[in-house]
Amino acid sequence: MNVVARQDRIDFWVPIEKGGEDGDDRRIIKGRASTDDVDLQKEVVVQKGIDFGYLLKYGTFNWDHKSDPQYIIGYPTEGRIEKSGFYVEGYLLKGKKVADGVWEHLQSQEITKSERGLGMSIQGRVVRREDSKIERCWLTNVAVTPHPINPYTFVEVAKSLGADAWCAPDEVDTHQAL
Repeated sequence: MNVVARQDRIDFWVPIEKGGEDGDDRRIIKGRASTDDVDLQKEVVVQKGIDFGYLLKYGTFNWDHKSDPQYIIGYPTEGRIEKSGFYVEGYLLKGKKVADGVWEHLQSQEITKSERGLGMSIQGRVVRREDSKIERCWLTNVAVTPHPINPYTFVEVAKSLGADAWCAPDEVDTHQAL
């Protein structure tokens, strides 16, 4: 058994869905950002090993893994690990060209019922790896991207969500992976 503990960078793609505007006129999106499935890069992220505390308190949604400020398009606000994967919800900013373009695309994707669309990709640091299996990781951002690596993920416009299964930023230990 080859177990390696190192600080590798991770980037995994997941489809994104348009959510809807909430009472604060925010443009809400949600989606499954990661799964236990083998992705197209032949890697697996163990879902129970994902630490998303930092993501919810300080992380961003960015466009296609770009870190320049113009590509910060929103903020994740809630997350949860389910049997089928890691789900995240948040909102897209208004008045930013790239964020506005993403929102417009998600609306068009919803109208046309396209099976191809934007996705989500987790970003952060690998805390523990065994060969191609990422056993523990610490998330910093979620990218919205047109290039899926994990075909079992999705994103959508969030219309109505129950609060009981979601984990808000004040409910997570952000120092767990530190």
